[in-house]
Amino acid sequence: MKKRIEEIDTLRAFAIIFIIFNHINPYTSFDFLKKSESYFGFIGLSIFFFISGFLLVNNSLISSRTDFLKFFKKRILRIYPIYWFSIICSYFIVYMLNINLPFFQKEETTTFKLILNIFGLQGLMPENFSLFEWWFIGTIILYYVLYAIICYFSENIKYILFYSVIIMVFLLLLKYELGIIHINSIKYYFVFIAGIVIGNVKNIKSVKRIIFFNILIIFLYIVFRHWNFLTNENDIFNHIIKFSPAIIIILLYKINNSTNTKYKSHKILSYISYGAFSIYLFHIQTLTLFKIYMDFLIGKKILNVIQAEYMILFIGIPIALITGYFIQKIADNIKTQRILYFFIGRIYR
Repeated sequence: MKKRIEEIDTLRAFAIIFIIFNHINPYTSFDFLKKSESYFGFIGLSIFFFISGFLLVNNSLISSRTDFLKFFKKRILRIYPIYWFSIICSYFIVYMLNINLPFFQKEETTTFKLILNIFGLQGLMPENFSLFEWWFIGTIILYYVLYAIICYFSENIKYILFYSVIIMVFLLLLKYELGIIHINSIKYYFVFIAGIVIGNVKNIKSVKRIIFFNILIIFLYIVFRHWNFLTNENDIFNHIIKFSPAIIIILLYKINNSTNTKYKSHKILSYISYGAFSIYLFHIQTLTLFKIYMDFLIGKKILNVIQAEYMILFIGIPIALITGYFIQKIADNIKTQRILYFFIGRIYR
């Protein structure tokens, strides 16, 4: 059994909580939440993508074609079953129950766009091709493909940095010259790569290369700004510069602490971290149904609006966390049982 990294559990738990608060505005009217919405989203998603890159290095090294195939088989089995179930639930809520689901692009839905979303290809397409908050799935799948390519051809951290920059330039050209690639797939790309790079840090020589890498990013930022290649609305490198202090802190922490750190994540945070992927996929649906129940209580004059909004914050969000945890638990149990039945069948055949 692989040893869990307690610090990662804590970071991932806070990341999904930040993302929930980024999506909380349709359910509450608190001004302090509205003003902080973009910060919640940026911090939560940056942590998520950083952790994804960091953990890939520790769990999924790719040096052969067999490793390549195993890597994608593992990711497909983990992502797609729960993801498809979330699509089914979302469409049931919107079309069968006729409930307005925040962030769901009902008017933009076409068969072609639905097929792209089902296969997780929306990361390769412009923003209007993502029918819901599923752009995250398309982006992380794209990153997994890019990671496999980078890792397969990279012998050390120097090559990882080189190929990462080449791919970034290629993505920018696709976005701004051909109008494809989701903007968020570019915004969070170097955060994901930063996770991979720091996961590869083993000595001070690696740190020097990372410093050079950050200088190169700033240089590219200045060049693209000079060419008016980036707009204020979609300023990709601003995301990297804002996240750089956190990257440096994590880098220093990794250098000064071994894997035998005494830090222990709280059990609740470990549970939230475990269910984070399902929580992301189902928190909007859960909060929407909970809000409908709150509106019902308001209509019956059991609660007033302010009380209902506090109920959403202090009861609705925990329910969303618990729901996501149990969906993940059930999905993992189903996968485990199928694997056991497969091997038992092979043994007694």
